[in-house]
Amino acid sequence: MVVPSDLIRKPVSGAWQRLTPDEKKLPEDELEEIGSRPGGTEAILVIDDEEAVRGTLDRCLKRGGYTVVMGGDGKEGLEVFQRERNKIALVLLDLSMPQMSGSEVLAKLRAIDTQVKVVIMGGYIADKTAYPDAQAVLQKPIRLQELLQTVRAVLDA
Repeated sequence: MVVPSDLIRKPVSGAWQRLTPDEKKLPEDELEEIGSRPGGTEAILVIDDEEAVRGTLDRCLKRGGYTVVMGGDGKEGLEVFQRERNKIALVLLDLSMPQMSGSEVLAKLRAIDTQVKVVIMGGYIADKTAYPDAQAVLQKPIRLQELLQTVRAVLDA
C-alpha cells in the first residue's frame, strides 16, 4: 500500500499512526528522489477494494502526470476496463479483494485483451513469479518512487 504522507505503520502492531509535523519531514535524499520521479500521461486503471488505497494511488499517479480511472472491486474494474479499454494503458490490480480475487480479475482481463499490461499489488506475496500473466508485482507497502518506476517500466516495455 502506498502510505499517505501523514501516516506511518508501527512495526509491532501494524496499525497506522499519525505523524507529528517534525516526523513528516523527509530526508534530503528522499526529497531529491521524489523530485526526479518518472511519470507519463497515459491512463491507468486502479482496481482495489480499499477506498483509502484507491485515493492514495490516485493522488500519487496524478502527481506523476497520469490519468487515473478507478474500479472499487473486481466486477466494477472489469466493467470500467471493458468500457474504457482503448484508453487504458495499464491496470494496477490488488490481489486480495472480496467476491472476486485479483487472480480471477487478471484472468478475465486477459480474456478481454491478451495484451493488457497489468501490475499486481499485494500485502503478502510469497512468490512474485506465481503471476506470469502480470508484467510486474509490487509488495505493499509501496513507495512512491517504486510505484512510478514500475509503472513507467511496464508502460515502456
